[in-house]
Order: sequence, then C-alpha cells, then structure tokens
Amino acid sequence: MTASKTRRVSAGVPTAFREEARRAGFLVTLTYPGSQDEAQHVNFRKEPKFNIWKLRPLRPGMQGPRGSLVVRLLWALVDPQTRKPYLDRSVRPHGKITPPVVRAINAFQHDRHIPVTGVVGVETIRALRAARRLQKREAKHKSTPAHS
Repeated sequence: MTASKTRRVSAGVPTAFREEARRAGFLVTLTYPGSQDEAQHVNFRKEPKFNIWKLRPLRPGMQGPRGSLVVRLLWALVDPQTRKPYLDRSVRPHGKITPPVVRAINAFQHDRHIPVTGVVGVETIRALRAARRLQKREAKHKSTPAHS
C-alpha cells in the first residue's frame, strides 16, 4: 500500500458536484498518486453516523481505553504557560478519570477556550488530538536542520 497525499478539492471537480456532495454530508478530497502506476482520483468521506464521544462523553470516575487515551494525551501535551505537561507523569490513573485527571482536563479546556466542564466530549477530544498533532509537527520542524 503506497502513501498518497490528500488535499481539499478546490478545482478540477465541478462546483455543483462538490456542493451536492457537501450537502449530503461528504468531504470531497482529491488524492494525488503515490506512484506513477496509480491514477489521480476523487475521494468522498462521510462522518460516521454516531460518535462515541458525543453519545457517551467521558466523565469523572469513568474508566477504560478512552480514559487511557485521554491520560496519554494529557501526559504528552505541554501547558504553554508553565511549559510542563498538563498531567504529571507520576500520576498513574490506569485509564480512570480521577480528580488529578479532571484538573488537567479543566486546565486544558480553559487554555483552549472550551467550556470548562471536566467532561471529555467531542470538542475536547478533537482539541486534544489537534494539539498533539501540532506539537508533534513543531517538534519535527525543530529537529530538522534548516537548509541554507
């Protein structure tokens, strides 16, 4: 399987076609071939009919794999003011949303201007994942030497 680059379509696909797909809930993307053997094509992606973070947000006291994911993200993300992780690595909640984890969630929500509830729903998990992706990208750019 080859990796291919994807971007949002702005040209190449008729506007009426894109608009109709958008109204139907699809995201239209154009995929560039990863090799000369592959053809360029248009992709349609639709959001799932349900989102577990929306149906069952993560609340204090809950535990499981989603709790472990949130804890790992909070360990990795650095608070921009203190330059320390939102959740200290010494806190080992084993996938449970404990009071220290709730405090870290509240701090993250406050910093991102998300309503501070201590509950991890769709908006919070998306912000956590986006912040982690951005942090990884910034770290990668810092580690790569600049070309002269």
